[in-house]
Amino acid sequence: MPHRAVRDNFRGRFDGVGENLGLKICKLNEKIDLPPDKKDGNSGGNKPENKEKALRQMANFRFGEESAKAYKIAFERLGKAAKAHADCEIFEIKTSTRVLLGTGNASVFEFGFNLNYPWGVPYISGSTLKGAVSSYLARNGGKDWEIFDGAEKSRLQVDMFGGRLQGDSKSYVGLVTFLDAWMCPWASRDGQGDWFDMDIITPHYTSYYNGEGAPTGMDDPKPIKIAALCPGLRFQVILQGPEKHRKYVRRMLWELLEEEGIGGKTAVGYGRFEYIKNAQERSEEIGKKIQDVELVSELVELYKAYKNINEHGVLFAEKLREYGYDSDSGIEGMWKSLLPLDYLAIQLNDDLIKTFKDLKIRYKDFGNNISHWKKRFGVTDLSKSPEGKKLFDLMLAKWPEQIYANTDTKVVNELAYKWVDLSYSADELLDIIEGEVDLRWPKRDKLREYIEGNFFGDELELLVVCLDDAGL
Repeated sequence: MPHRAVRDNFRGRFDGVGENLGLKICKLNEKIDLPPDKKDGNSGGNKPENKEKALRQMANFRFGEESAKAYKIAFERLGKAAKAHADCEIFEIKTSTRVLLGTGNASVFEFGFNLNYPWGVPYISGSTLKGAVSSYLARNGGKDWEIFDGAEKSRLQVDMFGGRLQGDSKSYVGLVTFLDAWMCPWASRDGQGDWFDMDIITPHYTSYYNGEGAPTGMDDPKPIKIAALCPGLRFQVILQGPEKHRKYVRRMLWELLEEEGIGGKTAVGYGRFEYIKNAQERSEEIGKKIQDVELVSELVELYKAYKNINEHGVLFAEKLREYGYDSDSGIEGMWKSLLPLDYLAIQLNDDLIKTFKDLKIRYKDFGNNISHWKKRFGVTDLSKSPEGKKLFDLMLAKWPEQIYANTDTKVVNELAYKWVDLSYSADELLDIIEGEVDLRWPKRDKLREYIEGNFFGDELELLVVCLDDAGL
């Protein structure tokens, strides 16, 4: 007597609202429990139209917004937990081609897939990654990794990934542990489902695969529809173990994923991944490009590409100084943005700023650039910076009377250095007081205050006497 499946109690209740693809396909698909077809003996769930329905569900499935938020929280918690362990290595990989994973898993629809629990989101099992790297090293790792005398694994494979040695009944734990690679939070594709594309594989040697003779090519090809992970999906890989071994395995995994791939149909280009550099690696790569650039035109192009990344501003500025200023080289805009005070000093020196009024306007216009420059170089007081002092000295040489008369203007107030900024010795101050040094700035009316606050004992007494004699 046939028994009614438990899923019958839920049939129809989740139509249109199910947000777990694994549950939707494996547990709630009404076609699974159909009786065998009288003609071919296959289960009703194995009929082409039922398989087609499941494939469409996979290809068109979109994860619900609320479920995606919850998944993201779980994903981030996993990463945070891994980062708390000093022996963990975390990085991301991205599908660069379609990928077939879990195709050998048992399924009523004749095609397999990997969906994690409880989310129903695609993932790459740790055992898949470990097995792939182990096999790759056995073939490409050199003599020490080769397998001899019918053994299942070499000693290095057992040491690194675990398993049994030939003639040894014990099973050993490997040095490196592979956690399941969770899919990183994703962006929905326009007009398509989130993760899968419908695809076809066509076995040409069915009899041979079934152990029924040689691959003669006389069999009729049988197209089989499947669901493949689409390109552009990212996965978070977590390795755990000693640092030396982790980094070696990571490097081998990158090679494997790029050159050979994992999963089904790798021989025809499926299963390829690319390594996603982390923020530090990307920054180091960009920094090296900037340092190695040889032509001004190349520097301009790099700046256009990376000017919004603030951490590279210092490198760009140093490179600009290395090349020097040239109004015809196409880098004037870079000078204005990255070295605003130097640019204004060049303009003053070349007599391109004619009046003090023009300078005040230009300085005001450069306000944002100067603020960014201060932040980039860690400058808190412009008057204490070499660039600020140089610009102010040029101003002072060009318009001394106007500088003295406009000490409250923004440009003078921010750039004018003070006695305390100059660090004169007592002997140097004596020469200044006695008029032996022609010093235009700072104003001498602040000199006594500076001396009384920074000198002591005999030096202070001598300097004060000289100030009195000079009437200062």
